[in-house]
Amino acid sequence: DGKVVLIRPKKFLAEDGNYRESRWFTAWRQERTVEEFYLPSIVSQVTRQRTVPIGDAAVALNDTVIAAETCEELFTADSPHINLGLDGVEIFGNGSGSHHTLRKLHRRVDLVRSASRKVGGAYLYANQLGGDGNRLYFDGCSMVAV
Repeated sequence: DGKVVLIRPKKFLAEDGNYRESRWFTAWRQERTVEEFYLPSIVSQVTRQRTVPIGDAAVALNDTVIAAETCEELFTADSPHINLGLDGVEIFGNGSGSHHTLRKLHRRVDLVRSASRKVGGAYLYANQLGGDGNRLYFDGCSMVAV
């Protein structure tokens, strides 16, 4: 119906190599907490919503529960999918912006397989494709593990 159901902020920021996300962002640290977020007027006009939930949560549908991790979170020791899986989430999505380096694809495949094996369900991973216009290449690697 065109509504925003949840904004799930990053819990872990990329702070190595090419990334210094904490210069611009703050990680969400409130475990299993949701607050109301006031949408910008341009978004409110389209969705006809004034606020939307923001926080560490999942979305329950009629027959499953879905949740998201973002990029760096898959690579951390305390990945959000662990607790989310224990809470009943069955489908995980990860929109990633992970640049290409040699043998990094093997690491991604291992992490996605491991995530699915650990908590069950399906893990959908989609990486950015293209370049940053200067020095980074994003390989567009996408995969689903069940």
